Amino acid sequence: MKLVLCAIGMYVSCLGVRLNAQCTPQALQVSQQQLSKTLKYLDAQHFPEATVLNSSGTYSPWNSNGPSIWGSGFFPGWIWYGYEQTLDSSLLTRAQQQTASMAAETTDASGHDIGLRIMNSYGAGFNVTHDPAYMRAIQTAAQTMSALYVAFPDGTGTFNSWPYYSQTYTTTIIDNMMSIELMFYAAKNGGSANWYNMAYQHALKAMNQQIRADGSTYQGVEYNANGTVHNYFTSDGFSTDSTWSRGQAWAIYGFTMAYRYTHDAQFLAAAQKAANYFLASLPSDSVPYWDFSKTNYKDSSAGAIAAAGLLELSGYVTASSQSTYSMAALNIQHSLSSSYYQGNPLTTDGILLHGTYSAPANFDIDTSLIWGDYYFLQGCYRAMTPPLPVTGLTAGQVSSSQVPLSWQAQSGAIRYNVKRRTVAGGAYTYIAAPQVLTTNSYVDAGVTAGATYYYVVSASSVAGEGPDSAEVVVTAQAASTDFSVSVSPNVITLPSTGSASSTVTIAALAGFNGPVNLTAGNTAGLNVSFSPAVLNGSGSSTMTVKAQGVAAGTYTVNISATSGALVHSSPLAVTVTAKSCCRPRKGPLTRRWATD
Repeated sequence: MKLVLCAIGMYVSCLGVRLNAQCTPQALQVSQQQLSKTLKYLDAQHFPEATVLNSSGTYSPWNSNGPSIWGSGFFPGWIWYGYEQTLDSSLLTRAQQQTASMAAETTDASGHDIGLRIMNSYGAGFNVTHDPAYMRAIQTAAQTMSALYVAFPDGTGTFNSWPYYSQTYTTTIIDNMMSIELMFYAAKNGGSANWYNMAYQHALKAMNQQIRADGSTYQGVEYNANGTVHNYFTSDGFSTDSTWSRGQAWAIYGFTMAYRYTHDAQFLAAAQKAANYFLASLPSDSVPYWDFSKTNYKDSSAGAIAAAGLLELSGYVTASSQSTYSMAALNIQHSLSSSYYQGNPLTTDGILLHGTYSAPANFDIDTSLIWGDYYFLQGCYRAMTPPLPVTGLTAGQVSSSQVPLSWQAQSGAIRYNVKRRTVAGGAYTYIAAPQVLTTNSYVDAGVTAGATYYYVVSASSVAGEGPDSAEVVVTAQAASTDFSVSVSPNVITLPSTGSASSTVTIAALAGFNGPVNLTAGNTAGLNVSFSPAVLNGSGSSTMTVKAQGVAAGTYTVNISATSGALVHSSPLAVTVTAKSCCRPRKGPLTRRWATD
């Protein structure tokens, strides 16, 4: 889900922006402290939403719910970020457990939030591990979400964000712009092209119907059955015609994301239009109030979401606009990193203070919100520079079955991505998954003898994935033609004047088709013959063993099969039994006595 923004990091450093003009190291340290505390009292089946002051009024721990709440995905996303920041194996285990507990959500079609739940959990996990099981979950969720799509007669379409809101009209909220990433992402990674088209049409209709002429947004719209607008509404803003700040942030982020997947300039223009309105409406500390028409409650989560979106947006626009958006994002992050907005680990478990869930409902006002904390961290990491390109990629001793690779290690919490393709200019695929590779070597044991492979390696950190290394081209050794030899039975018994037989079988390997000569060694006087004595490629020969004149005992005969320089052998155990000493007399035994 996270976009690599190399240009942002380089741009900030080139301008010499002060370190404290973005997220401070102290703020990131607080995020780790708060995560560690939270994990101690929430198990993998519970998900925080907002901090709530305790009965004594001295501390604010997280409340918790099951995985079906709309924002459940943000908690596993936070843990995945914690692992990326530290490479702490215990956090990897917990991230996997927290994500696994959301399996049932992949088939929950009750609303658009399935997109947010799955992308911030399974999507985040796939970003780190490339585990195909995570992608299967994402594909399942996309199929589930597709049931919410409504195609109108005029060719337009939208997702029914809240099927429970109206039995008559199709309801779409601006938040849904975030959820459609599930459809884009699943389609991009082998899913149905219809999912892409659904997401595209949804973004197009939201752009045309929910962005006002001045760039502000409507939170919600109800559509008639023919696709025309029935009315507009708000659930979390002050009024239908005011601008809910978090909804405006969703628009910035969502249309920027839509441009990332589609490269449709309309969506980039929509994102800029929403961004310009947002920035023009900010108070002096760059953190918005919950509605741009009000000045009573701040919503730090709206600022965090917007900052993350603005950083991505700045990577797609002209240089002058890039400066505007990137600096605005860093100013927001700088304010959110201040003591006024940062949670004190002694009094709360949240990262950001002063979030507002829903002022009209008087619900979770002036508190920490899990989505605010998640997007604050995402924005902080987007403002950092991803790792440099991997250097020194080389292949070791290549065989017909494996290719060993190594490269120059990088310092810090770095993971490596090994990618290969089988055709020059083709698409790379990740091949080390689902292993999280933290060492600077890897053995590709999934090669075909004689095939050519094109390898690159990249480094990833919590700031994103860096550029690919220079490509290394390797051809696996051709499999050597060969054969095997076996004897059955390999243990025989025969009398000293008799004979016995066994079968010698030659099996061709890797296309072997040469002549094989059969001989016997260490015979100890046994007479061993083969019929036939020469086999071509593969086949069977009858071996006859005669023991005439050989003393009783057990002998090990070496059966050899030779074809040029190839020699293989198999032992044969031969037991020779002794000849009986006397022939039995027929008739009664009598004794003749001499007489005098």
